[in-house]
Amino acid sequence: MKKPPLSKISAAPSITVDQQYEFIKEIGVGSFGKALLVKRKSNGEFFVMKRISMKDMSKEERTGALNEVKVLQLLKHCNIIAYLEYFEDPISHELNIVMEYADQGDLYEKIQNQNGKHFDEAVCYCRQYFLVNPFSFLLRSKFWIGSLKSL
Repeated sequence: MKKPPLSKISAAPSITVDQQYEFIKEIGVGSFGKALLVKRKSNGEFFVMKRISMKDMSKEERTGALNEVKVLQLLKHCNIIAYLEYFEDPISHELNIVMEYADQGDLYEKIQNQNGKHFDEAVCYCRQYFLVNPFSFLLRSKFWIGSLKSL
């Protein structure tokens, strides 16, 4: 079975990331990089740009980072954060993955915001469905990643 090509930014080489996206704020930091809230200048839509420094990565780690992009591109489910595009910056050696922005937050934030109060039973059933449904999809697809949306 032929694999679909990865979708990179299709802009002319003279157009930079800064010309396409406006940095809003940093929303997370991980061991390999950070997550940035950005706004597309052409239409005002918000996205998350996962910026991964590949400068000091081994060949295996670089391959793993690019494989993450391949997996994200293949996963299409209403409860999994959607992949949009990626690009590599040859000067800074950063891999930039542009993904859907889940503006309702994640499940951890929802639980913390309850301040010790229990969720309503109907909300619990609904959240269970939205957790089990994407896991079922991932298992059927033989994928396992952590990009799940909150309700």
